Amino acid sequence: MQITTFSFDFDETRTKEVRKAIDERSNFAIQTENTVSVKEMRDKPNSGYKRTSKKVWGYDAIYASLNRIEDTLHYINSLELGSEDARKQRSAFDFFDFINNMYVIIHCIQTLGHVFNVNQDEYKRIELATDCFNQPGITGNGNDNDFFEYVRSLVSVHPVETGMHPEYHGYGKIHCSPFAVWTIDGLRDADLSVHIYTAERGEDIETLPLWVNQFEAYLNKWIDFIDVIVKAIKKYNEEMTLDYKQRLILEADEFNSYDKYIDNLRNELVIRVGEYTDYYLKYYARIFRMELTEAANKHKFDLYKNAIRYSLGFLHKRLQNMDVDDATNTGIIWPDRGLETELYIELWKPRNVKSEISQYGYELEKMSYIDGSGGYNEQYGRRLLDKIKPIINKYVIFKNEEPPFETQVLVSMAMYFESFGYQNLINRNIPNTLEFREVVISDDEWELLIKNETTQKDRENKLRKFLKDNEINVSK
Repeated sequence: MQITTFSFDFDETRTKEVRKAIDERSNFAIQTENTVSVKEMRDKPNSGYKRTSKKVWGYDAIYASLNRIEDTLHYINSLELGSEDARKQRSAFDFFDFINNMYVIIHCIQTLGHVFNVNQDEYKRIELATDCFNQPGITGNGNDNDFFEYVRSLVSVHPVETGMHPEYHGYGKIHCSPFAVWTIDGLRDADLSVHIYTAERGEDIETLPLWVNQFEAYLNKWIDFIDVIVKAIKKYNEEMTLDYKQRLILEADEFNSYDKYIDNLRNELVIRVGEYTDYYLKYYARIFRMELTEAANKHKFDLYKNAIRYSLGFLHKRLQNMDVDDATNTGIIWPDRGLETELYIELWKPRNVKSEISQYGYELEKMSYIDGSGGYNEQYGRRLLDKIKPIINKYVIFKNEEPPFETQVLVSMAMYFESFGYQNLINRNIPNTLEFREVVISDDEWELLIKNETTQKDRENKLRKFLKDNEINVSK
């Protein structure tokens, strides 16, 4: 006996374009909503529930759908329907598995479209067509979507009571199905035959022929629909970007204190870009609320805060213009090769690869132990910091007895002022004025600092000599 088996090669790559489009403005996806149907208890006790529509967070539905689409497509592509073993069963359970997982993919694709507000006409082009199954129904009002749902209900989901698709089972009637079987090649002109009871006394058993390639064609239509979703995501991103460009971010002088301005800027950062760097602004807001324990550090503290203000000016402009990739809005005019960053990020703990302080990476990392608890971990963190206390004191007055947060700030300040002894990103991008530095360098030295024609070693040696001659503390 000859049998025909069915395997698939559905495109599993289409969701990559969805993820790419979302990642262009991932924080916008976080702000999406999904409308769902839920059951809620009625206000009156013991009066049951009511079904209502509710808007929920769309982000979960987006990534649940993407993962399900990818995994389920991969699973379907691993199937072989109509095998000899499958045909030994009275029902075509492998086809039931296929059609149910097919529904999962279609539903997830539809959900993605709803979250990103795809026009309903785009759905109708697939749902209301009849070219896949060629089943217009009793009155001609049937369609591919209704027929697919009818077959799925009949063979798997509601086999004893399929009654929501009257174009196929009749108005005012239902269908039942005891089984659906694979047909034998050459005996019937179909891949499967669904046996149907009409639930009407005296009526004969009916059969419904099915062809696998029709279901394959229908699923491919929905997979192609992913391209429509990608366009909708890009449109959504563009509309959100334009909306935020038109919403003015409050300026610093509109707040009673600068820390309040930073708090607001952080909120704008989270909304417009995402949460992945907002902890820097939390840190800076605390700096502007902090009181120093050593008054002699005040001047350098003011210079460091001026640098923070300067860097946040670039962030403010970037958030207002929604220019993610514009280097002029990062504060980094002369970048390190291969490094994408922003000035406000670098000021947190300035990186000086060859500096004295930077050689104590482990000790700096364990500063997180200094939390005010007084426990063993904090004592250990303080002992480690004692190793670099002499270096820190070249730039600020530091006793290693200050409150935990001030300890972190003083170390960051030391790293900031140490940066001016090196050819590095901070030194190149902080203005050469007394508003930010203790000593300015000459125009010639400034040109040398940023000039690309000389080697980095040459720039460092000459700059270090100049700073040393001007009695600036630099590492040996």
